[in-house]
Amino acid sequence: MPHLDRFLSALAAQGATALLLQADDCAQFDFGGVPRPVTKQPITSGQLAALMKEIAPESEHARIDAGSDCSFEYQSADGVFTARYGMAAGRVQASVHPGSLKTNTHVSVPVPAPPVVEQAGAAAVAPGSVEIRVNADSEPGDSTFKAELETLLRRLVQQGGSDLHLRVGEPPILRKDGEMHRLTDEPVMENHRLEIMLRTIMSERNRNEYEQLNDTDFAHEIEGVARYRCNALRDHHGAGAVFRVIPAKVVTVEALGLSEEVQQLCNLTRGLVLVTGPTGSGKSTTLCALVDRCNATRNDHVITIEDPIEFVHANKKCV
Repeated sequence: MPHLDRFLSALAAQGATALLLQADDCAQFDFGGVPRPVTKQPITSGQLAALMKEIAPESEHARIDAGSDCSFEYQSADGVFTARYGMAAGRVQASVHPGSLKTNTHVSVPVPAPPVVEQAGAAAVAPGSVEIRVNADSEPGDSTFKAELETLLRRLVQQGGSDLHLRVGEPPILRKDGEMHRLTDEPVMENHRLEIMLRTIMSERNRNEYEQLNDTDFAHEIEGVARYRCNALRDHHGAGAVFRVIPAKVVTVEALGLSEEVQQLCNLTRGLVLVTGPTGSGKSTTLCALVDRCNATRNDHVITIEDPIEFVHANKKCV
């Protein structure tokens, strides 16, 4: 799906008269002559050209690359739009208006107002990247970007991988049996695309933490597939994320083949038991099996302290 489609959906929903794009400025909606910024970061001329080429017919691509004036119609799920592209005052600019070329024959490309300066303390985005965000409320509900991410998470499980790594400038990477495998049939991750994908599955608390600290941990579940332990981060390239598979089904001591001596730990009434080991050695899975054993054989109240929550246990004999 072209990245501008989510702008156009918001444009139609909010009743704006145009989407205004200009190199080195933030994207803006025009409300009858009153502009309103809809991205936090300025768009470069290269990014603007790439965005327009996604919706332009191939016959216009050469003109866009050359910075020449052109206009064309684009049909999205929200209707027909007229797009115009060209140069003004030495800068590349474009506009997209609802309606066909016939009804927009006298519409010129408006020049966006200067971008709004971010408040002090706002999280930095890597140079050369652009954050496409129509508004904070619309991101978590963007089903297209969420579906795209969940397709990759399903593929991780289907291919028997343990981790999914997403990094700007790389295709998705699966870790399987300790080895990294790049999914070369998938497109290379772009910063604005990955930022939106991650926000669609974050809670409000995690989105705030991510903006303030450039790092947050949370869990995500695809019903009937798996739960995932997620770490979202920003580095000098831009956004990044790692997803670790947590099986949807609670693992039992029998399935793990834990010895009777280890299982006896579940009968202790006081004390401290430490389960230790390097990343990927099975600490969480072992704890899951032991908690399940307690749940099935004791009449107690079990409390787990986790961030994020991983395995989810249904009540058996315990609460």
